Amino acid sequence: MGEYWVVDWQQQQVEVYQRQQEQLALLKTCLGEDKLSSPLLPGFECPISRLWMPPLL
Repeated sequence: MGEYWVVDWQQQQVEVYQRQQEQLALLKTCLGEDKLSSPLLPGFECPISRLWMPPLL
């Protein structure tokens, strides 16, 4: 089972895809304070808002 995360810093979202047969299927789109997790990484959970750096002054 393969899992792929597409991180879009401009939209500030993460799309999670999983390989199903010979294609990738979108499982979920994480936005805002959604938490990113995966059955492939037991115990891992991260609010996606932590992925974006604050703007430089």
